[in-house]
Formats: sequence, C-alpha cells, structure tokens
Amino acid sequence: MNLETIVASNVKRLMINNHVTQNELGDYLDLSRQTVSKYLKGNGTFDTVQLVKLAHFFRVPIEQILAGTDEADVKICYRPTENQSNFFSYGEELLRAYIKKFNSIAKAVGYYSIFIPEQYDLFATIRGEKINVNRELGRVIKQPEKLDEVIEKDILSIADEQRANLSLQQDGAISIIPALEKKGIKVIFLDFGCNDVSGASVCSESCGCFIFVNSNPDITIERQLFTVAHEYGHILLHRPQYYSEYVEINNEFYEDYLNHMANKFAARLVSPPSLYYQYALELNQSANDLGKILPLALNIKHRVQLSLQSVMLSLRDNGYISREVVEDFYNLLDTSNARRTEPFPISENIEVWNGFLQRKNANVRELVERAYILKQINIDDFAFLLGVNHEIAEKNVSGIEEKHNKMFDFTKMNRQSPCADS
Repeated sequence: MNLETIVASNVKRLMINNHVTQNELGDYLDLSRQTVSKYLKGNGTFDTVQLVKLAHFFRVPIEQILAGTDEADVKICYRPTENQSNFFSYGEELLRAYIKKFNSIAKAVGYYSIFIPEQYDLFATIRGEKINVNRELGRVIKQPEKLDEVIEKDILSIADEQRANLSLQQDGAISIIPALEKKGIKVIFLDFGCNDVSGASVCSESCGCFIFVNSNPDITIERQLFTVAHEYGHILLHRPQYYSEYVEINNEFYEDYLNHMANKFAARLVSPPSLYYQYALELNQSANDLGKILPLALNIKHRVQLSLQSVMLSLRDNGYISREVVEDFYNLLDTSNARRTEPFPISENIEVWNGFLQRKNANVRELVERAYILKQINIDDFAFLLGVNHEIAEKNVSGIEEKHNKMFDFTKMNRQSPCADS
C-alpha cells in the first residue's frame, strides 16, 4: 500500500468516526470538494501544511495519518473496577492474542465477518457550556460531574431505541447475549486472571466488534451480565475511545463520567420502565418501607437477572423509592458485610443458570467445534478459545468426535438405503 492510499484510508476513517463531510473538510483546508474526493480515492495527496492541519482538526498525532493500520495494534478499551495494574500487565495481551486467534480460525472455516455498530455523539452541559463528550469533555472536566438532564434523556432514548432494534422482550439480561451476537457483535466470557476489571471491548474496522466479559470466579454472574450491556453502551456512546489515533486523556473525572453514561444506558437497556409498571401498585403501597420493598426487589432481580443493588438503583431512578431507602439498603449491606456478595444469586435458579450456560460463549463453541472437525485447530487452540483447561478440552473434543462420527454414520446409512418407488 503506497503513502497516498494509506493517507486516504486513514483520513476517510477519521471523517467517518467524526461525522465530517467532504465539503466540511474542503472548507477547513481551503480545497474544493472535487480535490478532497480525488485525494480520498488515493489520487494525489495532501501537502505537508494540509497534513498538519488535518492532525490538528482531528486531534491526532500526524504520524497516525501517515501510518498503515495493523490488526495487532487494535485498541483494547476497559475501565478498572479497582486497580488496573494486574489487567494491564496480562489482560491486554491475552485479549489481543484471543482476537487474532479467533479471527484467524473464523476466516479458515468461513465464519469471519466484520460488523461495526452505529455510534452516537452526545453533548454534555458543564457549568452552562455545551460540550461534545468525546471530543472536548476530557479536557474541560475538572471535578466530579453528574449527568445533566439533557444527556441523561438522550441516553435513555438511545437505550429504548436499541432495545427495540435488538427485539428484546422482558426475558432478562441473558437475552442480550444472543441478540448482540445475531447483530454481529461477538460476546466472549473469559477469565482475565484478575478481578480488577469487569470487562473490556474492541471496535475496529480491522477485526470487528468484541465484548469481553471477565468470568473470573470472584465476579458475580449478575455483574458479568450487566457488563455486557455496559460495554455495549461504551461502544455506542464513546466510539472515538476505540481508535488508536485518539489522544489518550488521563482524567479520572472523565473516566467516571463515561462510566456513569454506560451504567445509565445498561440499566435502561436491561430493565425498562415497562417492567416496573407491573409492580407499581405494590411499590406505591410499600410507603418506602425497606422491609416491604426488598421482597419485591428480589422478585424483580430474578426477572431482569441483575444484582439487587442495580434493581434498587433503578427503582430509585424510576421514582418508586426514595434516596433515603437506597441509603438504608446500602447501610444494611455494609452491616452484613454483603456489599461485594450477591444475596439470593440467580445462579441458584436452575432454569436461569442453565439458560446462561447455554448462551455463554455459544458462538465460540460453534466455531471451535467446526474448526476442530475441519482440522483447523489443535487441542491447545480449543482450550484457549473456550477458556478451559486441557482436561475439560479433551472431554469436549471426545464428545464432538462422537457426535460427528454418529452423524457421519447416519448420513452414510441413508445414502446406502434403497429408495422405494411408488
């Protein structure tokens, strides 16, 4: 690929990511739309002064406009729950290796496809100033900020829109997994080897869109399911964060704001107001009595398949209980040392648990089974992609071979059977 083609490809990607038209770029560079169009086709290219202006316009280093893309250089986006040091030293390389291996095998067996979901640019109002969240907020925000009413309303509207697009009913958080995979987003449950990070995600034109959920035993199933929706929120709302060209912003208040946005999106996506309407009468009759509210919240929890804490916060956000009740609830958790555990976990519900196991990594299982039958992977690849040890991998492989042999014998028998003429 020559320099003209590389620059054209990089600039086109930056224009798409930032919703910039050829006319707008031409006006900024003092070029005609026809000239911009020619350059974007790789016929000629921008001069040095124009390249510097492009870097300034898109807020990226000029080297990123001149550099070819590399699948291995894909950006892993994640938000630490406590301390990211363990994940940083191990997790990023694990996920890079996983993506490379997954896509390589998918290509070999004909399962490979690239899907990039839609994105939304939202504007926050910070101390009276309207700020683009992805482009400007990280350099403006200097203290903890709550979501303002306008951006909160936008996020809820987007979540409702996505819920309709994904055809989600009231089947709980588990149903989001197959819905996203049907859309083209790969949802992978993988033990990160630490519990510092709940999830991570990737969205790149070179490798597609992945949501990784940390299935470490120290992270509850409820938290894992919420993480799926949370990472999807980041992918939709904070797309520039996923490009290597994007300038890193080390600002804890900015990270907190992005997480507030993703949490607001995830809670609405998984537990819409229509679900709470069914409990409205009983909730209103509870008169903000925590003892009466908790049994109702537990019932809702098992329907939405999220943590009790998430349900209580949603009840507060939907106006069914007061902030004081939520504070009493958290005081109760602290008193019983249950802040990090999950009371009445959904894993105790056999039907729900089996539903989760059936959907968890279903796309990966299908891929590795096909790849193994076609002799595209060995037992090491099989264990790595499914995130299991060799003993479990060998048992799975034996089951696949047995199923394949039975299918082969059945097909062979049918071919040999004489056809009856009527």
